[in-house]
Formats: sequence, C-alpha cells, structure tokens
Amino acid sequence: MFNSNDGPAPGVPAAGATAERLLTLQEAAAALGVHPNTLRHYARTGVVPGAKFGRDWRFLEADLVASLRARYPGPARMQLSAPNQGGIIMALWKRANIYYVKLTAPDGTRIRRSAGTSDRKKAEEYHDRLKAELWNLAKLKRRPRHSWDDAALRWLKEMAHKKSYRDDVSRIRWFTRHLRGKMLDQVSRDMIDGIISRQLARRSDRTKDLYVALIRAIFRKAMREWEWLEHIPAFKTYSRGDKVRVRHLTHDQAKTLLERLPVHQAKVVRFALATGLRQGNILGLTWDRVDMARRIATIEHGDTKNGEALGVPLNDVALAVLGRQQGMHATHVFTFRGRPLRNANNRTWRAALKACGIEDFRWHDLRHTWASWLRQNDVPT
Repeated sequence: MFNSNDGPAPGVPAAGATAERLLTLQEAAAALGVHPNTLRHYARTGVVPGAKFGRDWRFLEADLVASLRARYPGPARMQLSAPNQGGIIMALWKRANIYYVKLTAPDGTRIRRSAGTSDRKKAEEYHDRLKAELWNLAKLKRRPRHSWDDAALRWLKEMAHKKSYRDDVSRIRWFTRHLRGKMLDQVSRDMIDGIISRQLARRSDRTKDLYVALIRAIFRKAMREWEWLEHIPAFKTYSRGDKVRVRHLTHDQAKTLLERLPVHQAKVVRFALATGLRQGNILGLTWDRVDMARRIATIEHGDTKNGEALGVPLNDVALAVLGRQQGMHATHVFTFRGRPLRNANNRTWRAALKACGIEDFRWHDLRHTWASWLRQNDVPT
C-alpha cells in the first residue's frame, strides 16, 4: 500500500501533471517487437526502464521512447515519432545519404524499405503513405500494390515453358527500361501508347501489336489469376482493320522454284508443300517418327507450336521424297553432305526466289501454299 504522503500511486499523475500512457509487459513487448520474457530480462538488468509492482511490470511509454533514442549510435539514426495511435512504431535512419524506413505493421509484420531520397521531409511523406497503405491492407482488406518488376519476374517464372519464352524475355527487358519501379496501377493505355509510338516509330504495326500483346497478357494474368488488380487498361491495337497478309505460290511458280533450288533443298521444299509442316519440324524429322507403312509422320508434343503431339498424313509426294532419303543418314531424314540440315531459309533459297521473279515470299508461306492448294481442291483445312 502507498501512503498518501509518499506521493501519487504509480500510473496516477500528480496534480497539474500531464497523464502519461502506462504499458503492461505484454503491451511494451509488442510495441518494441520483442518477446515479453526478453523485455522482462532487460527491465531487471536496467537496459530498459521499468518498475515491478507485485508480480507485474509496468512501463511508461515516454520512457521507452527515450530509451530507444538513447541507444541510437549517432545522428545517422534518428527517431521520428513515438508509437502512434495505430500501434505502429516507425524509425527513420540514413545510410549512404539515403533515408530508410522501418515499420512494424498492425499485423506484426516488420518492414524495412528505402525511401529513395536524401530529403528528410520526403522520407517522412513516404513513411506516412506506407503506413496508410499498411493500415488499408490490415483493416480494409485492400489488395497490396505491385510493381511492373514484380509482374515481369513472376511472368517469366511461370511462362518458362513457352516456345516464345526468349521473345518474352527480350520484350520484357525492353519494357523494363521504361517501366522499372512503376506500380501496375500507374501504367495506363496512354503511357504504353506513348512509349511504343516513340520507341517503335519505324517498326510495323504488326511488330507493335506483338509488344502490346505481351503486356496485355501480363496485365490480364495479374488481374484474373494473381488478383493484383481490379481492372486493367484497354491497351491500343495498332493493326486493327489492316488486311492479313496471305501469300502463296501457284503450281507453275512452285515448279519453277523447285527446278532452281539445289537437290537437297528442293526435297525439303517439296516435302513442305506436301505436308504443310513448319521448317523446324521438317528439318528435325527423324526416321523413328516416320511410319511408311501407315503413311504417317509423328511430331512430338514438345515440337509443335501448341505443345501437343501431331500425326501428319503422308501423301504420295511426301512418301516419294522419303523414299529417296532412305539410307542417307542413320537418324535424320533431311541432310546435306552427310550431316543433318539445319537451315533451309538461307541465301541459296533467297537467290532462287529472286531468279524466279517471286517477290514478298517467305519460307513459312510454303505452309500457306499447302493450305491454299487444299482449299482449291475443296479439301477442308
């Protein structure tokens, strides 16, 4: 018991004094981010100011703040404020002329981030925004904000299986030069349109659309699967209304081209016109995937564009080409000088096209030619 002559009881302010907040052991430990047993040890040894009454420890909030400030090594670290009404203790310190913020959020999560500035006022503003965001996340269950860098990294991790993965890497690097550090909700249709219009001004609309298609896919995934966004911009499409390029050869043009090509390349082109296969599938074709008796060639699931295995029927022209190739190599169907052929779209191919007067024709257009010939013969494609 306390005698009235001894002064006011603990935690009761004297007359004319300002009331100070009195914390229990658990409240003080939560504010300092330590275990209650650790704080009890600090109080017993005098590291942290506190007083024990009966079995309970009590701490003055102002004493804890003063104790914390006294432990800072110098002006490089400075306390900005005491614990606020939201229960967040915030510290700001400077390292290499840049301010850093340390927060303990309402859910107990410890956060340390660079304010990215040497201006203390701006660092304080950054802290206030971050504190408000943490409160919104904890109390209003709002979605955390994510940056373009977060989205790009997650996309590349999840899409490593794509056949166009290398293209994605290249285009993401290009976008990152302009979007690094930006939050996804800061990226708008006008921003992307401005970047593409300025940086890709000399590129075709089709090329621009390839870049837009990637960033549109990333944002859709961020909204639909990752649930990072509530809505996404309607990114501009550049080739809308343009005619799709369709180019194919006539039978006479194909015959002239085959006569101009070297024998080994003519076989590849003839096989392409007979099957409609892509260059990579043809040059990578091995004998273990060819069944002459059943008249079928198998393209494994890892070698098709959609990732699914494909059985290709072989007509008489294709079988004739394969028949002439038998015995020329142990594993691969199409070879040159005893080695598997690696590329058919080379200078010889382009020289033959020029000699035949065939313009604006690509190797892949052989596939379009195959499909066009089938449609001309009323065969569904």
